[in-house]
Amino acid sequence: MGMLAPQDSFFNVVPGTAPTFAIWLKAGVKLDAATSPLLVNVQCVDDRSPANIITETFTVPLLDKPPTFVTGIPGTSPSISDSTVTATSLGVFTVTDPDTTCSITSSLTSVYEIRPVTSPADLQKPGMASFNNGLSLLNNKSFCGARLIKARYRKFQVWVSAAVTQASIDFNGQAVPLPLTITCTDGNTAITGTFNVNIVDEPPTFVSGMPGSSASISDATVTQTLLGKFTTTDPDTTCSVTSSVASAYEVRKVTSPANPQQPEYEVWIKITVTQASIDFNDQTVPLPLTIKCTDGYVANDITGTFNVNIVDEPPVITLLPSTGTSINDGLQAAAATVHTFNVTDSDDVVTCSTRAPQSTFFELVAATSPAFSIRVKAGVTLAAAVSPYVMNVDCTDAVTAVSSTFTQPVLDKSR
Repeated sequence: MGMLAPQDSFFNVVPGTAPTFAIWLKAGVKLDAATSPLLVNVQCVDDRSPANIITETFTVPLLDKPPTFVTGIPGTSPSISDSTVTATSLGVFTVTDPDTTCSITSSLTSVYEIRPVTSPADLQKPGMASFNNGLSLLNNKSFCGARLIKARYRKFQVWVSAAVTQASIDFNGQAVPLPLTITCTDGNTAITGTFNVNIVDEPPTFVSGMPGSSASISDATVTQTLLGKFTTTDPDTTCSVTSSVASAYEVRKVTSPANPQQPEYEVWIKITVTQASIDFNDQTVPLPLTIKCTDGYVANDITGTFNVNIVDEPPVITLLPSTGTSINDGLQAAAATVHTFNVTDSDDVVTCSTRAPQSTFFELVAATSPAFSIRVKAGVTLAAAVSPYVMNVDCTDAVTAVSSTFTQPVLDKSR
C-alpha cells in the first residue's frame, strides 16, 4: 500500500495490525488552509497479483487556525527618550501561527516597525498525526473526524525605525504613552493588539556659550548686531530673551548647525533697537539677559544668563583748533565769544568747562546744540605779556570725560 504524488509529500501510509493501515501526517510539513481540502490518493497492490491495483481517494479538510497573541501584546516599552533618533528595539511579542505577518497600522508607520525574529527560541514543530480508523475510512472517501492544525509560534520585535526623525518622536508631538496598533494576519484572519511606547521628554541642556558674555558694545550702537552664540542638546528646543529688555535683544536659531542634534543660537541686538534702550546709563552694566529655552514641555524649561557688555561712547570734540584768532589785551568791558566748537555724544547730555588758572579769564557756555562757545569774561584784564593763554577744555557726559587744548593769543593793544 502506498500514497500517490503530490500528497505523499505530506502523508504516508503505515501498516498496523492486519488488515489495518494508518494514514499519518509527516513531521515538519507545512499545511495551508488556503489549499484545503487535500485529496489523498491511496493505492493498494496485491503482492501475489501485481496487476491487481486499487486506488481510493481520501479527503483531508484543513481548517484555518486564526493567529493569537501568546505573549507581549498588549505590551509596553521601557522609557524611551525623545532624543532617540536611531533604530532602537522596544519590545517583543509572540503569535501562534508561523505563517503570520505583522505590521503597525496606526498613523506612525514611518517611525515604528515590526521585525520578525528569524529563529524564535520557543519554536514548536508540528507533531505526527495518525488516522486510526484504518481502511474502512477509505470507503467514506472523506476524513471528517479529524482536523489538522499547525502548532508553531512566531516571534516579532517592535522597533523605532531607522528612518525616525526628531520631530516624529518628539515628546510633545503625540499622545504619551503612544499607543501603536499592531495588526497580524495569516492571510485569512487578522487580529489586532496595542503596544504602548513610553516616550519621555529629554530636558534640554546648555552645551556651550551659557553663561556667556558679549564683547564690548558701544551704547551708540543702534543697528542689529551679533553679540554671541550658545548651543543646547535638544533639536526641538526654542529659546528667547525673557528679561525686561526683550524689546532690544533677541535670540535667533542657526539654520544649519554643525551638529543637527545640538541646535545653535545667536544673541542679537534687534533691528528695532533705539538709542534709549541701549543707553549705558539707563541699566545695569554689564546687562544680564535671561535666556529661556524650552522643548515644549514646561516642566523641563531651562534658563541661562548672557551678559551684554555695554560701554559708554565718549563725547567727541570737533571744530576746536589748537590756536584761536588773536584778541587785544587790556580790560574786557563785556563778555565776548572768541571761538565756537562742537561736542557730540550719542545719547547723553554733555557739559564743558575749562580749568584754572584760565577759568579766571575764560568760560565755556552751551550754545545751540551741539555747539559750545569760548568766551572771555566781562571785566577781566588780559595782559599781552603773559600771552598766549593756553586753556584745557574738558567735556563730559557724566561717565566719560574728554579733553582738548585751546590756545588764545593776546596782542598788545598799544602796538
